[in-house]
Amino acid sequence: MKKLCVFMSMLLILATVSLLFVSCSCGEESEPETTTEPVTEPTTEPVTDPVAEHNFGEWIAEVPATCTENGTVGHYVCSECGKYFDEDYNEIFDIEIVAGHVEEIVPGFAATCTESGMTEGKICSICREVLIEQQEIPAMGHTEEIVPAIPATCTENGLTEGRYCSVCGEVFVEQELIPAGGGEHNYEPGPTVEVTCTEGAYVEYTCTRCGHSYKEYTLEALGHDYQVSEMQHPDCTNNGYRIYTCSRCGYSYNEYKSDALGHDFSLETADEKYLKSAADCTNAAVYYKSCLRCGLASDTETFEYGELLEHNFSAEVVEERYLKSEGENQSVYYKSCSRCGFASETETFVYDKEEASWTKPY
Repeated sequence: MKKLCVFMSMLLILATVSLLFVSCSCGEESEPETTTEPVTEPTTEPVTDPVAEHNFGEWIAEVPATCTENGTVGHYVCSECGKYFDEDYNEIFDIEIVAGHVEEIVPGFAATCTESGMTEGKICSICREVLIEQQEIPAMGHTEEIVPAIPATCTENGLTEGRYCSVCGEVFVEQELIPAGGGEHNYEPGPTVEVTCTEGAYVEYTCTRCGHSYKEYTLEALGHDYQVSEMQHPDCTNNGYRIYTCSRCGYSYNEYKSDALGHDFSLETADEKYLKSAADCTNAAVYYKSCLRCGLASDTETFEYGELLEHNFSAEVVEERYLKSEGENQSVYYKSCSRCGFASETETFVYDKEEASWTKPY
């Protein structure tokens, strides 16, 4: 159908060209009559059919791909340019169908005590080629566990020791019944156990055949006889308590009484061991307060005690701050306290500038 359309289009073009020229009987070509209407020049390029340029040939059917070999899609191929086209004459660029396996999982299964297992594998569901080979998992072997024996008594049956696998439950050694020993115990008395604070006096009877025993009490437990063995009164740093001890067996316990009291820094004692700073000309002596109960000195609380010391105006210091009057050769200075440096208001000395010496006060 496509080829027919192309053929008809070419016939139409030839017919149009033949109308442009008219041949007369003499064989000369004559031009067609012109009209007064102006001829309009085309403004666009003529439209061409790209399909008409190719020589498609026969349709090439699809070749399906296999697991190992590529195939091709159905297509036309131009014998002139080698390009490929689909059934609607649309150009296609890749006609290859890629080969490949279709994976199928082969489930694995665990090994048991007696039978081996297999790991998971993979095969191709199309060609059945093995892609991942399954590996054998060796059998684990049994895990043996002992079932302890139960001794028979005079009245109850017992069992021998048995063995089985703790994983699969297979029994290796069956337990066997041990019959009871006659139905009655044969008890014999043991030595008398003396009474204590916590347990009464008793005689223990034991069966000579199965070892079963029981106690027959003759006296009740005495109970503890507690006496105060140690006592601590609460002080500034220690809690108060009492320790009670049994006079018979020595068992003891601690009875808590009261919390530590803490320090009471209210005591003011003017003692050398509590001295913070000695008295001077301007300040009284300062002492740390102490605990009323234990005598420990406070780190922060203080008090003042005693009188101030009198100034000792014995220091003769030549400084501007002590200058009373200045002369050409001699200057008069106030004496100062040898402890605090305070200037006297009355006591003076003369400083001779030339001799650089002191003279008697006046």
